[in-house]
Amino acid sequence: MIDIKSHKVTKCQIGGHGNLDEIWRLPRFPLTEMFGPFDPNFPSFDQSLLIDTESGHVQLENQLSPEFLYSAADYSYRSAQSSKGLRDEVTFLEFLEPFFDDGFGTVVELGGNDLSFARKLLSRSTGVTVIDPVCEQIDGTSVDGINVLGRFVENVDIRKEIGKVNLIVARHTLEHVASPLA
Repeated sequence: MIDIKSHKVTKCQIGGHGNLDEIWRLPRFPLTEMFGPFDPNFPSFDQSLLIDTESGHVQLENQLSPEFLYSAADYSYRSAQSSKGLRDEVTFLEFLEPFFDDGFGTVVELGGNDLSFARKLLSRSTGVTVIDPVCEQIDGTSVDGINVLGRFVENVDIRKEIGKVNLIVARHTLEHVASPLA
């Protein structure tokens, strides 16, 4: 059995309210976004889906340690490896474009893992930075013109390290941040 630290959520991670009701109990809930054959011995965790009755925000009750989730060499959500991920990137770009007449300006992508979406943003931007702990090995480098900060967003001072930002993209990311408000 793998010993994995978790944190029980007692307040809404968005609104800070303590009015959390259980919607759905999820015993032995497996990790998702994993590609490949199903392994019945892979860790699962008792979870519950909670709703903040004041704001309507929905979140999981038990937050797994980010160090466990994102330091594993086999972390499996890589957008370029999924045909669904590729379609989502195109759809999201089509959604964004009408809001920016002259391109996106300076962009920060939170959780840009394999830099796939960041590459698509380059031609429409004056600068792109990806912040993702999965990129720890290349922290502080530039890859194909993309500035890479391989750290947790909580450990990056965006104003100091990047400056003025016109667009922050966080696709499939905020649910992995322990304290989004912070």
